[in-house]
Amino acid sequence: MKDIILKVISKIIYIFIFLNFLILVIIIPEDWLFYDYNGGKLYMTMDKRDFLHIIKHCYKSIFDGGLGTTVRGETIWNYMKPIIPKSLILIFLSLAISLVLGILKGILDSRKDRERRSTIKLMTTVIGLSFPEIFIGVLLQSFMVWLYRKGIEALPVGGYRSFKHIILPTITLSLFPTMYIARVTSLTIDDIYSKEYIRTAIGKGASRRRVLYIHVLKQALPKIIGSFSYILSTLIANLVVVEYLFYYPGLAYVMLFKYSIGEKSVAIGAALFLSITYFALKLIIKFLAFFIDPIKRSKLRMGGIR
Repeated sequence: MKDIILKVISKIIYIFIFLNFLILVIIIPEDWLFYDYNGGKLYMTMDKRDFLHIIKHCYKSIFDGGLGTTVRGETIWNYMKPIIPKSLILIFLSLAISLVLGILKGILDSRKDRERRSTIKLMTTVIGLSFPEIFIGVLLQSFMVWLYRKGIEALPVGGYRSFKHIILPTITLSLFPTMYIARVTSLTIDDIYSKEYIRTAIGKGASRRRVLYIHVLKQALPKIIGSFSYILSTLIANLVVVEYLFYYPGLAYVMLFKYSIGEKSVAIGAALFLSITYFALKLIIKFLAFFIDPIKRSKLRMGGIR
């Protein structure tokens, strides 16, 4: 338990340092330094007191709870309230779809005690891991436009007005996690099937379906959930591309758009909420992976007895 608490504290410190760095990068004016090529000297284009005042004002806005105001006078917190759920829906839908489809495909890709695996199934996973999300997104958008020109109204290619607008971004965002989970599941299942107790269960007449669902998947689940830590990092990075590509008004889109038009306070707010979402989900995944793993749970109980 002590190790868990220390990891949580270290993660919180890491979050604090990261968010501070992110805030400073966004709020500092782009032209705050000037290099004199003739004299070979570096000058600050603003007074140190003004520089410190900008930083102080930014942190004051954060600790006051409103995070400042938009150009229309609305508090950033109120502005973000309807935006945060949109990104969360996209993230959770993508993770849920990836988990279900990834495990199913991983089961199909695995050998399951057979001598040879299907090369075609494996290649589809590798190809899925290789394609960038922006390529998949553009491909889906082009296909929908082609259908529309043929008189078939399928799915909207951008914006957010109904559930239909979530479908294409979700498909694009969940492709890589699905294939990654499939690969992890396949390799883990093959490794578990090589264990002696699995061979013994099969030798005693246990059906392959029972062995797979009762023994193999139960042992594979901790490693599959553990892979979510890496998947989440990739998912958040791809979220920026996907939201901007589909004009999906979530946190990543708002962060990029507001920064491009000079509303840095709103961009900071979006970046803060996106970062907090990432680290909160990562902590949840870490705890979930810990308590699903029977080996780690037994170590915790032994530590508590001592």
